[in-house]
Amino acid sequence: MASVGLCAIPGYYRNLPKVWNLGCVRDFSKGFNITAIEPISAMTSVTSDDISKIIPAHALVANAQGDVAGQIIDHSVSNFFNSDRVRNSPVGRTAHQIEKSMEGDLSFGGSQPASVKHSLKFAMRATQTRAQVEYSGYTTAQVTYSIVHEEMNVEVREPVKALNTQLVFNHIASKTDRTQIMSFRWAW
Repeated sequence: MASVGLCAIPGYYRNLPKVWNLGCVRDFSKGFNITAIEPISAMTSVTSDDISKIIPAHALVANAQGDVAGQIIDHSVSNFFNSDRVRNSPVGRTAHQIEKSMEGDLSFGGSQPASVKHSLKFAMRATQTRAQVEYSGYTTAQVTYSIVHEEMNVEVREPVKALNTQLVFNHIASKTDRTQIMSFRWAW
């Protein structure tokens, strides 16, 4: 792109040209020196931890159109609100206090040496938009309700000492589907 400048400086008017070409001349008739191009390096590198803050590490399950995008947004927003910068802000501290006030524990039984101690834990996770109830005693069970996905997951776990694992039964109920899953869970 060339720019044209007209010269009208008093006293120097007669000695200077009237039209100046201030543009860059792109003449590649003699070739182009590719070594003049310097690569630009990134200021920071992207790691798998950075990506896992945006895209969930667990498998994305798409039941309907937009579910995958909803899961990615839900995961990103949850990580944003759980980040140190947001959690240490006045709004983050208030949200954390509210979330802590929405948790509860209840334990009973187990006073005798051979008796079973029962424990119930309640939690409403506002940042994750889900409610959760956990029971331990005769068995270990967990009921989770996701408000965003309108889905309830009932999970019952029993230890299998011979295999050093847990036998897990899941009943997942959503507005469109019901699924029962029996699986083994190992701790790695």
